[in-house]
Amino acid sequence: MNCAPGFAELARLPDADKTALFAAVEPSVLGPAMWLAPEEIYRRCEPFLPSEVQEFVDRERAFQGRIPKRYHPRSEDGLPGLESIDDLLLLTEREIQMTMREVTSAELALALRGCSDELRSFVLSNMSGRAQASIRDEMTRSRDDGDDDVDAARKGVLEAANGIGSEALAAARAVVAKALEAQKTVVETSRRSPR
Repeated sequence: MNCAPGFAELARLPDADKTALFAAVEPSVLGPAMWLAPEEIYRRCEPFLPSEVQEFVDRERAFQGRIPKRYHPRSEDGLPGLESIDDLLLLTEREIQMTMREVTSAELALALRGCSDELRSFVLSNMSGRAQASIRDEMTRSRDDGDDDVDAARKGVLEAANGIGSEALAAARAVVAKALEAQKTVVETSRRSPR
C-alpha cells in the first residue's frame, strides 16, 4: 500500500499528540492523507480524527468500492491490458459505450463474430435499438470475412478499450499522487509540532 515516508509512525504517537496534530492539519489535506493510508494505520488514528475527516474517508472509500478493480486508485498493481475480446466483459457499461464510440459499426460487428452470447448481449445492451439492429445486420453481412479480418477488428476494439483504460488509470494515479503529497504535509506538520 502507498504510504509517504514517516506517515505510518503517526499511528504510534501518544493519543494527545495525535489529537493535537490532527487538529492542526487542514481537513482538506488530512482527508486525502487518511483515505490513502493502509487500513491498520487509519483504524489507529480514526478515534482522534475530526468527524469531517472520518466522513470524507468513509465516503471516498464507499465510492472507491464502486470503481472497477482494474482502475482502483489504491491498487498497487496498475492497469492490466485487455488481451482477448472476451475481456470486454470486464468493462463497465460506460467504458463499453466509450469504446464503441471509438470504432466503426463494421469493425465492431466483425469483432463480435464468433463471440459468446454473453459478450454479444453485453455489448448490444449498451446500444440504442437502432444501433443494435445495424450491428446485427452488419454481423450477418460480414460472414465472408476471413479470420485475419476478424482478428484485426478485435485488435482495433481492444486498442480502443485499452486507450480508455489508460486515461482512467492516469486519473487514478493523479488522485494517489495528491494523497501522497497530503501525507507528506501531515508528516511535516508533525515534525514541526512541539511535543
